[in-house]
Amino acid sequence: MAFRHHQSVGNFLIKLDDIEIRDILVVEMPYADPPAGALAAGTEVSLHTNTQGASIYYTLDGSAPDAGSLLFEAPVAINHDMTIKAVAWKEGTFSEVATFEYTVDYTSVPLLNPALLKVYPIPASDRLWIDNATGNPIEATLFDVYGTAVRVVSINGQQASIDLSGLSTGIYFVRIHDGKKLSQQKIIIQ
Repeated sequence: MAFRHHQSVGNFLIKLDDIEIRDILVVEMPYADPPAGALAAGTEVSLHTNTQGASIYYTLDGSAPDAGSLLFEAPVAINHDMTIKAVAWKEGTFSEVATFEYTVDYTSVPLLNPALLKVYPIPASDRLWIDNATGNPIEATLFDVYGTAVRVVSINGQQASIDLSGLSTGIYFVRIHDGKKLSQQKIIIQ
């Protein structure tokens, strides 16, 4: 038996007669900080890997990430329930896919004063109007009963509307927040 030591493309190689043993590059799966679970709205999540020099790619739509996905460069704000899928990549090698499921814990978020917001008409058909007397810019998101955001509108003034055309009749929820405080209300589209 003969042992020969070779250097091969950055990987360690041992050749034992006709058998080659290589040190395979293993890229560790990404991990999230904070870890998956319930978080206060607006919490920022960072992605990391213990593989030095690896890039992290991620998706927010449930698809499997690859080198064409979003490159992690800044924390992701969790403002609604979401799933982050991520892979680490180095020298042509991907890690396994890591999945992080987040839900927003609205019990820990201060509420907007309901006297300063008016959502009407309920039931609604073509448009949903929102009067904003908070004095702050707000964002209103309309969710279906499955938690899918179907409309988003920013309100910088005292009044705005959400176009309801193309939406099915039924129960929806409008969530209004100013970045720090929140309000949520059930509405009906007929």
